[in-house]
Amino acid sequence: MSTYTFFAAAESESACSILKMVAQTTDSRDAKAAYASFYRHACPLVNSLPCRASRFCAITENSYGPPAVVLAANSLAEWHAVGMTALSREALMQALTDGWVRTPCPSFDALCQCGNRTELLCPECARIDAQVLGRVANHTAHCIDYVTRCVHHDTLLECGGAGSRLEALLIHSGSEAAHRNSARYAQFATELTTHSFDSQTAWSEVTRLLAERRYLLDSGRWNLASLRRDFQRFFSSGFEDPRLFHITEGGDYVESAVRKAARGRPIHPTMIVLLAMFGTGADRLPVRLQSARPVAPETTKEQWELEEHRSQWLSTCAQNPNVSRSSIRRLAPAAWAWLYRNDEAWLKRNQAPTIRRHGGRRQKVAPTAVETFVSSTQEDYRASKHGRPPLPSAYQTRLAFGMRDHAFALLSERLGGAGPFAQTPGRKRVFIARREAHALNVVAPGSFAQADTSVARIANLRPETLPAHAKR
Repeated sequence: MSTYTFFAAAESESACSILKMVAQTTDSRDAKAAYASFYRHACPLVNSLPCRASRFCAITENSYGPPAVVLAANSLAEWHAVGMTALSREALMQALTDGWVRTPCPSFDALCQCGNRTELLCPECARIDAQVLGRVANHTAHCIDYVTRCVHHDTLLECGGAGSRLEALLIHSGSEAAHRNSARYAQFATELTTHSFDSQTAWSEVTRLLAERRYLLDSGRWNLASLRRDFQRFFSSGFEDPRLFHITEGGDYVESAVRKAARGRPIHPTMIVLLAMFGTGADRLPVRLQSARPVAPETTKEQWELEEHRSQWLSTCAQNPNVSRSSIRRLAPAAWAWLYRNDEAWLKRNQAPTIRRHGGRRQKVAPTAVETFVSSTQEDYRASKHGRPPLPSAYQTRLAFGMRDHAFALLSERLGGAGPFAQTPGRKRVFIARREAHALNVVAPGSFAQADTSVARIANLRPETLPAHAKR
């Protein structure tokens, strides 16, 4: 029989929010240790799990269901499995349930990937939860990557705790078009999460929509140039999260998603949502018609042109044996264009061999919005007790913004420290002087309590630290 009382969870409440409530309302050491570890790393599994589902169920004594129920009702496991094959999805569920390996979830670059979103709240949802449960709760729909609005109340999400400050800073209201794009994104993403339609056929539906627009040809080849251009033009009005606008404005992300799908690799669910929005809302763009290719010419003049362009193309390829296809195309643009329009089958058979580069993958440009918001904030979010100045450590700064280790390391390297309040441990004298000044303001001036031991106790410092570094 359980010695703890586990209170009811809200509908679709995230497992991180449930564990936080259990750690606060019980004296379970396992719950407190699991939540402290999750908060310290700021890296929830599938945006909503503080630990593996089996450990979560062991801590809560299956009060919220077995691991399969927790993954379905209190996590975003299905959201991250949208762009996966059946085999990859099975491996993901096994890793989330009770695994010792990294979860095979697709991700973006470190500064473009979302951090800890388990403290984001909708004001209306928080008010309803406070009336029903007597507390506020974080919902899984608010943990979805780049969602800025509640799909039920159309209100901007706010920061309800110290773990999601950076995510809240990146949410800001923009133009009416950006509001409309963000609301549609939240609606599409929530439908994928709540099983409104079969998530296993989501990519098949996306390819069908793009095939109707002739971005996917009958031969199975993708018209990536047109897809990049029209995709960027469709989302040119932006979003309320600048990182999502960064994903749509370049075109590299959509091309990478198409290439991953062709190789059978997992696709980030955000790209599936954006492509679904593009496929269903591209009626404003002109329909791309696939023009019929004429047959080979038969007249004498056309036959002479055919031989001339074929000869020129073969000569260019022979003179540049170690050049890529794109470079040869730029060396003989007229011959390539004529053959592509009139003799495409021959051109495909006489292309230069492909050259595989071995220089590693190209690094995408990181969004500047994250650097701008962190470096320009004027409020010190680091934790402090009883008005004492916070610790001068990068660890406290990272926890204040709720960032992952790798993302914070990259940001600190770019900025030379994170934010105007960033300090290095080497500036110990400055930190001790601030703590001492605060302690002297607490006690009465001229009182006998200004002894080193008393001031050190109020400043939360060791007695030997104060005379070694402070000057009074």
